[in-house]
Amino acid sequence: MKKNRFLQILATSVAAGSSIRDAAKMAGCSESSAYALSGSDEFRAEVARIRDAALTQAVGKLSDAAVKAATTLVELLGPDNEAKDRLTAARLILSNLGPVTDLGELRDRISKIESQQFPRVAQ
Repeated sequence: MKKNRFLQILATSVAAGSSIRDAAKMAGCSESSAYALSGSDEFRAEVARIRDAALTQAVGKLSDAAVKAATTLVELLGPDNEAKDRLTAARLILSNLGPVTDLGELRDRISKIESQQFPRVAQ
C-alpha cells in the first residue's frame, strides 16, 4: 500500500486509545477512509510500533522509580528511624524479594529455552 498521508495521525490516535471514528476526525479524513486504512498491515504495524515505544518508555520510568523506592526502603532500615518504620521497611523488602527473584529466574529460563529453540544465525 502506498504511504497514506493520514496513516501517522490515525495510527498515533488509535495507539493512544481513540476509536477509528474519533481518529478520523482528528486526522481530517473520512471515516470510511480511516476504516479502510486501519485494515492494512502497514497501519497495524505502525500502531504496534507506537504502542511498543510507549510501553518501553513507561517501563523505563517505572524501573527508575523502583530503584528510588528500593533505596528509600534501605534508608528506612537505618538506626535514625523509629523501630516500627525499620520493621515495616524490613518486612516490605523481605516480602518482595522472593517474587522479584522468581521473576528474574523465569526471565533467564525463558531466554535459555528460546535460544535453544530458535538459535541465532551468524551474519
